[in-house]
Amino acid sequence: MLGVKNKTKQIQLSLIVMSNNVMGKIAKLSKESKLELKSEKVELGVADNLEAAVKNFNSTLDTADKVVNASIKANTAIKKVEQDVKYYNKYAKTTYQDISDNISYVQSLQKKAEAAAKDLGVNVEEIRGYKKASAFIIDAKSVANAMNSNPLSFDI
Repeated sequence: MLGVKNKTKQIQLSLIVMSNNVMGKIAKLSKESKLELKSEKVELGVADNLEAAVKNFNSTLDTADKVVNASIKANTAIKKVEQDVKYYNKYAKTTYQDISDNISYVQSLQKKAEAAAKDLGVNVEEIRGYKKASAFIIDAKSVANAMNSNPLSFDI
């Protein structure tokens, strides 16, 4: 019986050693699993942060797009205003002077037509072009008045 008891003790010792080895391996696996879980948790935290950052910062991109569009619209409007001001500066003075000269010339022609009509004893409005000349003078004086009333308040 002593042989059986020794064999039993040897088996028990082997089982204890195997159990300790298994427990050691389980402990080692458990530590590695915890590390992997911690790693996964960190990776999930970073991923969540990335998604939140992109979501939040997309509004900044939307605002930047609106700023760019506003800039394009403003620059287009400014260029148009600049072109208009340059045109005004180039032609306003001479146009106003031309209108004044044209009015004076047409009025002098009308006076000649009135004198000729009086000498001939006809109605002045029967003279070809007289009515159109009268309408021109009214329009020209209106435009000249508008030019005087609406000068540019700045220069480029």
